[in-house]
Amino acid sequence: MIRKIFMVTVLIASTVLLSCSSKKNGNLTEDNVVVKPDEVAQADTNISVDNEEVELFDSSSGDSKEEVKVASEKIIDHTVKLDDKKFAEMVFNIDKNHPNWIYEGDKPALIDFYADWCGPCRRAAPILENLAKEYAGKIYIYKVDTEVEKQLAGYFRVQSLPTFMFIPVDGQPSFFSGIGRTDAETKAIFEREIKNRLLN
Repeated sequence: MIRKIFMVTVLIASTVLLSCSSKKNGNLTEDNVVVKPDEVAQADTNISVDNEEVELFDSSSGDSKEEVKVASEKIIDHTVKLDDKKFAEMVFNIDKNHPNWIYEGDKPALIDFYADWCGPCRRAAPILENLAKEYAGKIYIYKVDTEVEKQLAGYFRVQSLPTFMFIPVDGQPSFFSGIGRTDAETKAIFEREIKNRLLN
C-alpha cells in the first residue's frame, strides 16, 4: 500500500514539474488535441496591451492588410510576441472569421501560450528562440502571454502551460502541452512536432 502511494505521488509530482496548470482551471489539456473553431468558446474578459512587446510593425499607423502581409513576408529569426490585434492580422481574426478557421499567415506557425510565472514556460523560451533562428524563413514562432491576452487563451481553451499551437498553412491547428525533462529532450520534441505537424 505504501509503495502504491509513493508511486502515485511520484507520478503527480512529475506531471506538475513538466506542466504548469492555469490559475483559473487546474485541468490539463490532452496531448495532440485538434480544436475546431465551431467547438471553441470565447472568453468574456477584456484585453490589455503590454507596452514591452516586440514590434514587428507599427499597428497604430493604420497599416492595411496588404502592408501587414508584406511585413509578415520578411524572414523573422526570433520569436514575436503577439497581442490580440497582431494575432488577428497575422494568425486568425476571431471577430471576422469565427467559427471558420482561416489562417492569415503565409508560412506555418508555432505559437507558445505562456505565463511569466510558469517555470516550464521559462525553460522553453530560449529553446524556441534558437528554433526561430534555425527555422527562419520556413515557419514563424509566436508567443502569447496568457496573463495579458486572456481572451485569446480562453478562446483556444488553454488550460495548461505551456501550451503550443501548431498551425499549418492549410488545415486546422493542433495543440500539445508541456515540455521534456531536459532541454535536449524538449528541443527534440519541438523538432519532431515541427516536422510532423508543420513541414510534412
